[in-house]
Amino acid sequence: MKKASPAAMATVRKARIYPFLFSAYPVLFLYLKNIREVLPIQALLALAISLCVAGFFWIVLQLAVRRTGKRALLLFLIVLIFHSYGLYFDLILGWLPVDLMPLQAHAIGIVLPAVVFFLLARALLRSGENLAKLERIVQLAVILLVSWNLLGILVHHGRSYFSRGRLPWENTRPAPMALCPTSLLP
Repeated sequence: MKKASPAAMATVRKARIYPFLFSAYPVLFLYLKNIREVLPIQALLALAISLCVAGFFWIVLQLAVRRTGKRALLLFLIVLIFHSYGLYFDLILGWLPVDLMPLQAHAIGIVLPAVVFFLLARALLRSGENLAKLERIVQLAVILLVSWNLLGILVHHGRSYFSRGRLPWENTRPAPMALCPTSLLP
């Protein structure tokens, strides 16, 4: 068996995939929580869209940030703020005036996450320190989150497949007779 060259191994070690894995995390989490209601193809479509959006932001950030490590941390920060905005907005919704239109409420609500993002991005971009330790911590956390959800999905589908002999999204039960109009019966 041929061993990989040291240059190839260094390239693999420097690959920054954790922002893309993190963009897949919310899709995997929601699929796992709603696994009985969602078809796998629907989850795959949502996963593809999420990865494409992350890829778009990666390309946009590539125009502004040359260092791959900082770009990966910025993309992670964008994805984190994007996916946590709904939870944050639900928390502050009670503090906002009741008579606001939804667009006005979101315009007010986005101010704090935007300020936090720009402050953290500015600190990250101005940092002259080596951020490899921070990247390793974030990467480990992301890998654990994604792995946990993938394991849950595999366990569910494996258990369903081996216990019943069919996949959970294959509906093999006939429709109840009460739903069929009697005039259509032979």
